[in-house]
Amino acid sequence: MIEKLIPEKINGLEAYSPNLTPVPIRLDANESPFTPSKAVLDELAAAVYGIDFNRYPDPYASELVSAFSQVFSLDTKNVVAGNGSDELISIIVSGLLEAGDSVTVAMPDFSMYAFYSYLAGAREIRFEKTELFEIDFDGLISSVNESGSKLVMFSNPCNPTGWCAKRGDVERFIKGVNAIVVVDEAYMEFSRESESVMDLIGRYDNLIVLKTMSKAFGSAGLRLGFMCACEELCEAVKKIKSPYNVNTVSQVFGRIILSHYDEIKANTEIIQENVGYLKGELSKISSADIVRIYDTSANFVFMDISSAEKAAKIKESLMKKGVAIRCMGHRLRITAGTREECDIFLAKFKEEVA
Repeated sequence: MIEKLIPEKINGLEAYSPNLTPVPIRLDANESPFTPSKAVLDELAAAVYGIDFNRYPDPYASELVSAFSQVFSLDTKNVVAGNGSDELISIIVSGLLEAGDSVTVAMPDFSMYAFYSYLAGAREIRFEKTELFEIDFDGLISSVNESGSKLVMFSNPCNPTGWCAKRGDVERFIKGVNAIVVVDEAYMEFSRESESVMDLIGRYDNLIVLKTMSKAFGSAGLRLGFMCACEELCEAVKKIKSPYNVNTVSQVFGRIILSHYDEIKANTEIIQENVGYLKGELSKISSADIVRIYDTSANFVFMDISSAEKAAKIKESLMKKGVAIRCMGHRLRITAGTREECDIFLAKFKEEVA
C-alpha cells in the first residue's frame, strides 16, 4: 500500500551513500584536516554555558551573519545563513523556480544542483564543459538565453575538477544572461589567485554567491552555509526558509570560529602547500595507469586513471589499507590532508600503480 503513495520521482532515485567505513585517513570528502586550536576549543567550551538550550534559536542567526559579514566585507542585509550550503541550494531551487521552469547546470559539477532541481520539478538543462572541464562562457550565455533558463548554478573553483573560472568571465556571464546566477564559492579560499565575485554582491541583482564553513573553515560538523545576494533575493529566501533552520550551537560556535579568521587563513595556506606537494609528487610517478592530472585551485587533486575498473580497484585497495579517496568512474579525487597523510597516501598509491 505505502509503495503506491511514494511519488515515482523518489522511487527512481538512489540514496546518497557517504562512505561511513571507519578509516584512519579520510581524503574522500574535501574536509579540512585541521580542527580548531586548543585556544578556540576552550572558547567554544566556555560558550556552551551561555546557550539557552530550552529556547528556539535566533531565526536569522543575526550574530553569526554579522561575524560572517565582517570577514567578507558585506552588509548583513546581503547575507542569509543556512544549515549548510545544501539547504540553501534546496531553498533557492524550490523557492525561486516553479514546476516546468528550466535550470542550467554546467557539467560535470556538484551533484546536488541537479538533484534539488529534479525534486523541485524543474527542467534541467546540462551544458557540457570542455575536454579540460572549463566553461565556454560564450556558449553558456547563448544556451541560457535561448533556453529561457531562470536559474544557472556552477561551483567556482569546481567540485570535482578543481578548475577555476576567471573573475572577468564570470562577471561577463552575470551581465550577459536573463537569469539568476548562483556561483558556489565553497573552495575559493584555496585558490592562490582569488577569482571571487563576492564584491559584486549588490552590483548585480541576479547574482547569488554561496559560501560554506565545511571546507577551509574546518567546520563541516557544524553544517553552516551562507547565501550572499541583493537585499531583495535575501528577503525572498528568508520568507521561505524554515523559521529556525540554524541551531543555536552552530550559530554560537560558527561566530567564534569566524572571529579567529587568522587561524583559518594560516591553516588554509598549509593546505595550499600540501595540494601543490600532492600534485607534484603524483606527477613524478611513471605509470600507464595515470592518464592525466588536472590543475587545481581547490583543496584536492583530480586525475584520470586508465579505466573505471582500475580506478575502483585502487579505491577499494586503499580503503583496506586505511586510506579513503573518492572514485568517479575512471577518475579519482584525492583531498589534500596533512603532509603526513599525503605521504602515507602516496606510498600506498604507488603500490597500486607500480
